[in-house]
Amino acid sequence: MSSEAGAKRPLSSSVDDALDRIVIGGSDFIPSPEFAGSKSGYYFGTGSQGTGYYLETIDKDQPKKKPRKDVRIAEDQNETRVIVSAAELLEQAEGMASNTKVVDLSPKGVKVAAAALQKAIQTNEIQRAKFSDDPSQYMESEIALYENIAMLKSFAAEPAKLYASLIEHDVVSTLLQLLLHENSDVVTTVVSVLLEWLDSSLLVDEDEDTFVPQVVTVASFVIKDGAEYLVGNLSRLESTNGEDDQVGRGVEDVLALLENLMEMDLLMQQSAQEGTYLLASGLSVAATICKETLLVSWLFQQINDSTLMKDRALELLALLSTREDVYSVFPDWSRIRPYSSTIIEESSDIKQGPTPTAEIDGIEALLQMIALFRKKQPETDQEVESLENACLVLSLALANSEHNAQAFLERQGVELVVRCLKERVHAGGAALKLLDFNGSKTVHKLLCEQIVESGGLKYLFPIFMGHNLPQMAPVAATTKKAKRDWNSTIGEWVIRILYSLTRHLDDSSPHDSKQRLLAKFVETERCDRLVEKIILYDQKARMAEYKFFRSDDEESLDDEAVVQLGALETKLKGGGDLWHRLSAIAAFCCTGSKRCHGRILSQLQAKDLGIGLIRDALEEFISDCSDSDASQTIGAVEARPSGFLRRIFSLQRKTCDLLICTKEKMCRPTQQQLQQRSLRVLWSLDSFHECNEKPNLSSCVLTIALLILFLTSVEHTCRYIFAIYRDAHELFENEVNRQILARHLGVDTLSCLLCAATGWQAREVFEPLMAALRGHKNAMPAAGHEQRLYTYHPGAFRVALIFLGYQLKNLVDTIAWNDGPEFIFHHVFSIFTAYGSMSSGVGLFYAIFFFGISEVSTAILCVLANFDDEHGVVGLGDAFPMTKVVVGLFFVVAFIVCRCILWPIFSYHFSRDVLLALKGDDVRTKTRRGWLKFFLVSLSSLSVLQVAWLGQILVIAQQELKGVGLL
Repeated sequence: MSSEAGAKRPLSSSVDDALDRIVIGGSDFIPSPEFAGSKSGYYFGTGSQGTGYYLETIDKDQPKKKPRKDVRIAEDQNETRVIVSAAELLEQAEGMASNTKVVDLSPKGVKVAAAALQKAIQTNEIQRAKFSDDPSQYMESEIALYENIAMLKSFAAEPAKLYASLIEHDVVSTLLQLLLHENSDVVTTVVSVLLEWLDSSLLVDEDEDTFVPQVVTVASFVIKDGAEYLVGNLSRLESTNGEDDQVGRGVEDVLALLENLMEMDLLMQQSAQEGTYLLASGLSVAATICKETLLVSWLFQQINDSTLMKDRALELLALLSTREDVYSVFPDWSRIRPYSSTIIEESSDIKQGPTPTAEIDGIEALLQMIALFRKKQPETDQEVESLENACLVLSLALANSEHNAQAFLERQGVELVVRCLKERVHAGGAALKLLDFNGSKTVHKLLCEQIVESGGLKYLFPIFMGHNLPQMAPVAATTKKAKRDWNSTIGEWVIRILYSLTRHLDDSSPHDSKQRLLAKFVETERCDRLVEKIILYDQKARMAEYKFFRSDDEESLDDEAVVQLGALETKLKGGGDLWHRLSAIAAFCCTGSKRCHGRILSQLQAKDLGIGLIRDALEEFISDCSDSDASQTIGAVEARPSGFLRRIFSLQRKTCDLLICTKEKMCRPTQQQLQQRSLRVLWSLDSFHECNEKPNLSSCVLTIALLILFLTSVEHTCRYIFAIYRDAHELFENEVNRQILARHLGVDTLSCLLCAATGWQAREVFEPLMAALRGHKNAMPAAGHEQRLYTYHPGAFRVALIFLGYQLKNLVDTIAWNDGPEFIFHHVFSIFTAYGSMSSGVGLFYAIFFFGISEVSTAILCVLANFDDEHGVVGLGDAFPMTKVVVGLFFVVAFIVCRCILWPIFSYHFSRDVLLALKGDDVRTKTRRGWLKFFLVSLSSLSVLQVAWLGQILVIAQQELKGVGLL
């Protein structure tokens, strides 16, 4: 605080408030024209005495609550629940008004407050001992104690300056001792003060971006000396919450305080500041609380009893369960010691129930929570959150404790999840994570076998194929993005579950579990889906790694080892982890079934890949799992799948002519394989995503035929429209002119715009090149030339397909209109180039620009061609000279941007990648070397033409501008 006035805060109530309470205690009616807030013992309304507050009457037949023997203090009004006379209250109010207390926010003020607190405690203890049966006699000392505690909240304004003094003058230890006070309202006030002091936002000094050591000291003090008292007060505060069974403020404050302490501990562990810990013991705050208190017992008791705090208990359990060391001190959640408070309140009005003796089964409690929604959808956001919290807590408990996994098996947890999947409800999707058993213990093998025995494969494989997914609760499915994320998450969990099954199931598994799993993959569609996902997540992983290396994060790291570790983590999170697991599943199928092996291999070859893709994934998987540091960083320690590698290599040598090697020969798909693929119109991107592979020849031919038919229909429609409006201008009266306009506008311009639009839609593919233009380092590394040249992109393939269809239509028109041999040669050359890119799969990364976006200038040129007397409408330029000039200017600008600026940039990168590929020994280059050389020559020729055309354009533009008098 900058001034003394700003550092002092009044604490007592005003005289008006006190007089109001006097009136409340001495009259049965208080006139008031409007509602002025609630008043204890009164209700607001209009009656025989007018509008105002009427004294509540108690039914004689209603049993009266036994009066308490202590003082009850309402924090917001400093109001006692012991009714005294109006004169006494007036005297108290006058005394408080004349002795208003203020807080000095300085070390000296802390010392004064500490002394006042000690004095208030001593006075209260003496008065309570002297008048133990008459609360009215020690009421004043109770109020004074409350006020001295409440005033301590102000010290949270300067934690770095004042917290050390709080420790020095034993204020913290004194407050912790007050948690044992007989008056629960005093305890509630103490908790609220600690909650104010230990807000997680106070941990970090925003100016210096460091932890405040004084806050750390107070927090550790509270954990070590006060955790047991805080948890012990939970039942005590809950039992004194009033007659309406609403959980009191004190219980929520205790939970919020414990939550703040755990969040502080997590922040400090995640920080890069070394040597800074909340507890010197090495245990997390969560583990310490679980070890030294009965908090977990109380939380599960709330869940078992379905109290109003059930949802809050699940939230706190979700926070506790994320800390791994919790399971070292609390390994078995199926046998939890029953909760009992160590603090026994002597007040007779608190009903003390019988001490519980039976152990609490936490695993069963969580399963019961999930079972509530096994056949119905959650109806509120709170129900969705509670269900997902229960699944999260249970999944973490299973992953970190063998005891919990065994209890889950014995309590038929697997069967419950399968039933939820059968009903296709929200619980099925939320509980899928419970079937991901990646541990190496015997119980995890038993759980995987139980999945097969319970019929889980019947529901897992349709989800793997993208069908019959559990439906998201309508209350949670508020946006399309939420639904997409839900479906994506479910698909990823199924991949993890299938990997767990392939890892644990073997020939010794009962009920032919391994063979039953293999039989599911024998169906060709599932092998195809497996290969599709392997390629998909391989691309995602590489893209994530690629973005990391061109991000600011990579540039900010100096240590090469840290950079590589960061790249690994980014790659795994971006899809590399699932790529590894999918490849392990594929290896399992290849080593267990020759039919699966052949199908997987043929599908890889159809995409110009090979079994080496799976080999690379498994070798990388082994390398990552062997690196203990990397394993700890990514939080995934897996058993080495080296057996997969040995078996797949052995089977490859015995059953296939192709060898697994870095120079493996890539084969084109056979005609039979092409015919087996579905026939579809390749118009939208969704038609490509239906089967994430290069489309078959039949689909391409069908799409091109429909495109040509569409362009022909548009051309004839334009002719018809021009015929209707032939009276608009004398030039339109000539049928040949109308046909020329229909051709240039309805076919050429429309086709070029269509190519440009589809190219723009797929522009994210060449985002790395645009990032390089923006100055990002390593955005277009030379090492990535093979990926840029040979990666299949559905959006780019669509651009090339539309471009090819347009060139075929234009070739027919050129011959029909006798445009000349140079135009025929140009169209044949373009057709050959587009076909080569599509068939070989080379350069689709760059085709988006060359076949797509660059056609913007061509579209404007097609409009401008109508004004040319040789190839357009004779006399149209003379009839509309300014229109011709405006269109010409647009063309010049578009040509300069597309052909003179962007064209050289794309040409440079494409030429560099082709030259690097020709010098390298990549197996894919061997079958494409001819195409690479052809593309390099054709691009060079077209680039030279761009320069020549630019000169002609400038000369013609100058002549036209002079013709209209602008130059």
